[in-house]
Amino acid sequence: MLDRLGPDLFGLWATATSVLALATFADLGTANAVMSGLSVAAATNDWTRFRSISIHAYALAFGFSSVLAVGLVLFVLVVDPKVYIGPNPGVDDWIVRAVMFMFIGAFLCTIPLTLIQRVQYSLKRAWQANAWQAVGALAQLGLVWWISRTDSADLAVIGVAIAAPPAALIANTLMFYLFQRRDVAPIGRLRKAEFSAILRLSLSFFFLSILTSISMNIDQFLIAGIAGLESAGEFAIANRLFSVLGLIVTMAALAMWPSNADALASRDLAWIRRNARQMAAFLGIAVTLAATLLYLIRNPLTELWLGRTHQIGAVLGLSLVTWSILRAVASPYFSIQNAHNHLRPQYIGWSAYLACSIALKAILIQTLGIGGAALGACITYLLILIPTAWLGYRGTMGKVLHQGVRRTGDAYNARANRES
Repeated sequence: MLDRLGPDLFGLWATATSVLALATFADLGTANAVMSGLSVAAATNDWTRFRSISIHAYALAFGFSSVLAVGLVLFVLVVDPKVYIGPNPGVDDWIVRAVMFMFIGAFLCTIPLTLIQRVQYSLKRAWQANAWQAVGALAQLGLVWWISRTDSADLAVIGVAIAAPPAALIANTLMFYLFQRRDVAPIGRLRKAEFSAILRLSLSFFFLSILTSISMNIDQFLIAGIAGLESAGEFAIANRLFSVLGLIVTMAALAMWPSNADALASRDLAWIRRNARQMAAFLGIAVTLAATLLYLIRNPLTELWLGRTHQIGAVLGLSLVTWSILRAVASPYFSIQNAHNHLRPQYIGWSAYLACSIALKAILIQTLGIGGAALGACITYLLILIPTAWLGYRGTMGKVLHQGVRRTGDAYNARANRES
């Protein structure tokens, strides 16, 4: 794809991909907010409550994505592209806007469609959500490889790369609700009281999702602004290669969430402590082994992928390996906080991480090149977010131990009843 598009257009595609990654998380916190409620409802076989939560979650996600998409369209139409990608004579402004409009369309679909993954996780069907996610990734790779070798226009190549993941989400949603679990399909009346209740729960995750989305996807923009789009494209190649490690961590965290919510609701603190230690050790070892192998074969893999020789530097490769391991170890402890809606430590931690990492990455990019972005992320994650994960976990356990815990589903019902 790099050879087909050229370094500038490939860098634009990689940078625009970061916009879609941000949009995936910027769902007003809806997906994360309903996770615990759906899990508790499924565990108690309360399918009426399950459908009610999902109906209002989909309505909120569709509404928010529509409003945000309008804002992004206006931004792309009004703002000079050079403001957000830097001066780049190799790509015309109309091409930049065309690519951004493609990503806005994908973004409009992605935010509400990702709710199907939370529904499946809450029903202990994590394998199904992960399988469809893998289908989307493999379809993207296969279609891009095929169309890159045809005479299709460059924008068509980018369009195929953009459309594959949302298409997999659409297929997953239709297959699940039409042929597997019609009884939980999000069809029914919207009620103001319940909509307000789930909106309140969603807002508790909103700022956290924004902070984490920006913090984890800002490298592409920093590199594009400091070193140019060609360097951003080089970073994107390495980042995408190692992103499979982050996918493992994300899938494990989502799979743990329903179990943590059930355990917190029943105050089974011994199980939570034991499971957190075991999962941190397991994920740390598994990701270390996978990351080491990936690092050793990184250059042959990129050559196979790109169809030409491409070197990923040692600093960049080792930093991406370290970043993945740090996330793996911290993930179980963040999952427990999320399951209990104990988000204050993460607000503080991610805010500090964002501010410090931007400054450090900007310095390291200028001194070490693109590898400095990943190295800066590792240093700030180790110094700020690892302590945040542990302290937040201890705070969550302390609240449950000394104050008791109210089921997320009960809290949702109470809010809806009070407002009605």
